[in-house]
Amino acid sequence: MIYRIPLLFKKISLFTTLMKSMLQRSTNLILASFALVSCAPSEKSNYSPSKSTESSMQVLQKNLENGLTVYLSPNSEEPRFYAEIVTRAGSKHDPATNTGLAHYLEHLLFKGTQSFGTEDYAAEEPILAEISDLYEKRATEQNETRRASIYKQINSLSTRASKLAIPNEMDRVYSDMGAKGLNAHTWHEETVYKVDLPSNRLEQWAKIESERFARPVFRLFHTELETVYEEKNRAIDNKHRLIYRAVNDLLYKVHPYGQQSTLGTVEHLKNPSIYAIEKFYQQHYVPENMAICISGDLKPEETFATIEKYFSSWTSNSPLRAEPKWEEKPLKGREFVQVEYLGEEQVVLAFRTAPKHHPDYAALRLVDMILDNSVAGLINLNLVEKQKVRAAGCYPQNLNDYGAHYLYGIPKDGQSLEEVESLLLAQIERIKKGDFEEWILDAVINDFKKREKENYERNDKRVELLRDTFLAFVDWNVTLNEISDLEKVTKEDIIMVAQKYYGSDYVVGFRIDEQHNLPSIEKPPIDALSIDPNKESPFMQEVEQMPYNPLTPKFLQNGSDYSIHQVASGVRLIHAYNPLNDLFNLEVRMEMGFDHQPMLSYAKRMLDRAGAGTLDSEHLKIEWYKLGTDFAFGVQEHFSNFGLNGLDENFAPSIALAQEHLLNPKSNDEIWDLTKKIILSERDDEQKDPNALTHALAHFHRYGENSRYLKRASDHELNASTVSDLTNFLAQAVGSPRTILYFGPRTPEDVLSIINQTFLSAEPVHQPNQVSPNRSITPPKDQVFFLHKEMAQAQVRLEFSCGLLDESITPSVQLFNEYFGGGMAGLVFQELREARALAYSAWARFFTPSRPDEENVLVGSIGCQADKTLDAVHAFLGLLRQMPLNENRWASAHSSLLSTYRTNPLTSRSIPRFVYDVDALGLEMDPRKHRFEKLANASLESLSDFYTSKIQQKPILFSIVGDSEKIDMEALEQFGEVKSIKGFSLFRR
Repeated sequence: MIYRIPLLFKKISLFTTLMKSMLQRSTNLILASFALVSCAPSEKSNYSPSKSTESSMQVLQKNLENGLTVYLSPNSEEPRFYAEIVTRAGSKHDPATNTGLAHYLEHLLFKGTQSFGTEDYAAEEPILAEISDLYEKRATEQNETRRASIYKQINSLSTRASKLAIPNEMDRVYSDMGAKGLNAHTWHEETVYKVDLPSNRLEQWAKIESERFARPVFRLFHTELETVYEEKNRAIDNKHRLIYRAVNDLLYKVHPYGQQSTLGTVEHLKNPSIYAIEKFYQQHYVPENMAICISGDLKPEETFATIEKYFSSWTSNSPLRAEPKWEEKPLKGREFVQVEYLGEEQVVLAFRTAPKHHPDYAALRLVDMILDNSVAGLINLNLVEKQKVRAAGCYPQNLNDYGAHYLYGIPKDGQSLEEVESLLLAQIERIKKGDFEEWILDAVINDFKKREKENYERNDKRVELLRDTFLAFVDWNVTLNEISDLEKVTKEDIIMVAQKYYGSDYVVGFRIDEQHNLPSIEKPPIDALSIDPNKESPFMQEVEQMPYNPLTPKFLQNGSDYSIHQVASGVRLIHAYNPLNDLFNLEVRMEMGFDHQPMLSYAKRMLDRAGAGTLDSEHLKIEWYKLGTDFAFGVQEHFSNFGLNGLDENFAPSIALAQEHLLNPKSNDEIWDLTKKIILSERDDEQKDPNALTHALAHFHRYGENSRYLKRASDHELNASTVSDLTNFLAQAVGSPRTILYFGPRTPEDVLSIINQTFLSAEPVHQPNQVSPNRSITPPKDQVFFLHKEMAQAQVRLEFSCGLLDESITPSVQLFNEYFGGGMAGLVFQELREARALAYSAWARFFTPSRPDEENVLVGSIGCQADKTLDAVHAFLGLLRQMPLNENRWASAHSSLLSTYRTNPLTSRSIPRFVYDVDALGLEMDPRKHRFEKLANASLESLSDFYTSKIQQKPILFSIVGDSEKIDMEALEQFGEVKSIKGFSLFRR
């Protein structure tokens, strides 16, 4: 389960580029169609699209008699549907005395009902009632000794009640059907429950979800409370959330947007009230306050009939509550707040703007994109491109009651935060004075249109539009017309709103490079719950017996789903049609990567700030944005690549501009020297960053001196590098053997006719050296590498190598991954989180390599409160050493995998990459067909044989980053010899 929070370093695609709107209640069906451009295939082609290239987004709306709103958007791209059940009840609706309640309720609504998640609710109910009473008694008790005594009773009763529970029964049944993405989120305005299922399981979904919200039971309460604590610990260790919360606390002095954290306060989490949760549920989870948003391969009449059949029984016992209102206090000048966090410093500015769908909303959205569109905004060009700061950007947050605009910047080494603040304010002043060119408005509108087409390809993005329409209390036509509204905005409108909202009253937050305070959260005594995989409720038995039409798996066929064409010796084209719209995606993979030349990663950084031919970097970015084409260059382990994504009409000009950029990058050593300083300051901060340390420690433990962090260029080599050196490395990559991956509306002949006139068709002139694959360290027994870091959580990695690539074991690998680490029904999640509440994040996966002669690696991961580390590692190790084998659990994993093969055909956009990846493994197309046939005949014995031969007795590398003051270091030695590692030794400098 997650909660939404804006990302600080990326434009949030739908949240900031497509309107968040909502429908007025209506009992009529509304049909809105948006036709996208189509492009017919050439008659010369040997194969053609499997579907019509016509595309539309239909939205159908219906209100049931009980007030429940239903939105449906049919989409036949794949035989699946994605559904969300939305309630207008988020953290702003939390009682001030019980913050975090909406989010905690979200977790509890995965625990089942009176009919499922239990084998005997009549016997369970009185125990749960007693537990509820004890929580109320404990919340008012001040004496810590008596509080501990009450908790001991709660723990004992919870253990009794758990023997009647069937944990994660819903997840297991959904998994058997082939579900993916079962999750939920809580945010200011809403709580949303999500799942993606095969389209032949609509009725099963309706039966489960209608029961889930009609008669929920809040069981397994105390272990789930600990899970929420763990989620709180993750937030405490998150540098972005830390400053975001502090800034919002000043920005919203009254409103819960700033005064109530979605996760709640530690004090409130210590004193939960089941009664308060039940009251919240009864008040907010009523049909008039909820919506079903669904998109997929569904027939509208049948879908509405099914939803009406199952959801019409929902009732509410009281009138719908009024939407709460708050009167916010005004800001007074520059209001300042400072937080501490070791590592990267940051400035965040926040201006109050306007709520969603205010008359100024469209102009405010354009202000945001003129400032930062990731390519050619004022912040992008004047600050980032000119390297006046290390990084900078902005993002809006227009909610129902108020709106805000956040600008952020990261200083260069030695640069003051005040200077970064001034630079950001200067960009706003330019908009207020009208100091921006009008071409940017047309380019931004085209950007919105392109993103809209991309989002229409995906069910989850369609549903997000429907959800945001409902949450904003507007009609679908408001959402549909949002881009039209943007087109009406003039330059004068933009200047007016900039002058209106971006004055001298704002909040600024500084995050400085110092250790932040960590609240004390002690591990409570929890007796492990016993989870019996053989138990099943009669309700879920009924669901599993419901009839459905099985789907046949679809595998790729060369000549019908894709085609491969030889362009030149060492150059080929993999082509797949776009049957949906007029967008193209071109990726060129060049067989020279980081392992061949570590400096290639820095050639990429040079290219980021380089121009093309006569164009400097700034004007190159402007040209890309005018074309509406995204350009990106990347360096991977085995290959480097560049990608173009845009409108088909600009396909040829985009390739021509990429050619000039890659073959004639315009830069100089003065620009590169500025970039080098930024890279060195990033290196300084990575030694303080928990995530960087966790990955570097695990990689060092696995590969020693061959760790990627130790094979990179040293500071001296970086400082000695020149633009000329890096341009040569770039030329070597471009001149290497390459594969062109094309997805778009053009025929192969059309694509070939264009690329044959460009550098893409040139025969390779550089053959990269053969690179020996890395080999993991294999100690004679388990060993532990420990790195001390003062933080709320400990991050634990367990891993070992498991032989080389072997296609014959792939079906067994997939079975193991599903059985051992597969979602909420997997062993790891069940035993570490559900039964013992030892971690919020716990997973395991057997990774197979992407190239022949490379290693398989099993990786396990735990993110847990520091004082739970020993217990969590012990529980995980027990599963690895003696994996419980159970016929029912295996049957569930087996059924889930087969359903996945049957109901998850490759999307057309992903086909070229899949074909390339299969070929890189040395396999024949399509290997999934043989895997499916082998899986169909698999047994529990085959899983057992795989586990015994590949996993059971392997020596384990434990890599732990955590606070040694909160972890018993002597006791840690039970898992192997402990070696303390210093952060500086993990990175080559």
